[in-house]
Amino acid sequence: MNPLTTRIIPFECKSSAGDDAEGWTFEGMASPYFNLDWCGDIVEPGAFDEDIALTRTEGKVRNEHGVTTGRLIDATATLSGLEIKGLILPTSAGKDQYILVKGRAITKLSIGYTVLRARYLEGEDQVLAYWESKGYTPSQDDLLIMGKCYCVRVIERCRVHEVSTTWLPMNDSAEITSVKSADAPARLTFADHSQRTLAAVEEFCARAEGIRALRTADGRELGTKARGDILQLKARLETLLVATEPPTDTNSEDKDQALFDEWLALETRLRSAGV
Repeated sequence: MNPLTTRIIPFECKSSAGDDAEGWTFEGMASPYFNLDWCGDIVEPGAFDEDIALTRTEGKVRNEHGVTTGRLIDATATLSGLEIKGLILPTSAGKDQYILVKGRAITKLSIGYTVLRARYLEGEDQVLAYWESKGYTPSQDDLLIMGKCYCVRVIERCRVHEVSTTWLPMNDSAEITSVKSADAPARLTFADHSQRTLAAVEEFCARAEGIRALRTADGRELGTKARGDILQLKARLETLLVATEPPTDTNSEDKDQALFDEWLALETRLRSAGV
């Protein structure tokens, strides 16, 4: 399970050939390689390749990751990153979106994607060594963001589900190109909220395990604060497990039991991380 993530970047919008009833097209760099975005992510070359066919056929166009206004026409993994072409349909929301984009009130793009494979770099030395190994020269923004990140995630494979126009970029190099957001929990069903929470906790476990492996290799232990955070999460999970344990005389639905089993599995992973 993986949560839907977003990245942000600049683009150009133009009317489609023929009647405006057909809508408007736009093009842009949706996600560049190697630079560090404000969420602490780096996308590697090849990250989009395995799933790009699905992105082309199923990818949607949205406005600020809130409302669907069209579809992707094309998506190409170039030497620089993921370049896309989208169609904004002439719905009421689509017309508003086109006016804002055409008037340059909105000049950025953001992708909504699922991370399917990633690894982590801990500390500035590892990040700088990674960039040097790839022949990439970090920008001032890259260095600024790096100084604020405890750990950097290198995305090796991700599936892009949608591209949004946005005014607030997560990645300043995306032209119109990427964003990071999620639906408010209050708008979700409990089952959907549980699935998203499980996905986030699973990613947290993977990160904790990765950091522990890196530190163990250097003969170090997990930091006191990091361990304290994990212990706090463990305590909350244990409270939730007690509160939601199914009665012995009641048959739980398969879906509820599956969610309960996942919580148990996550607690086991937390224990394996050294807690």
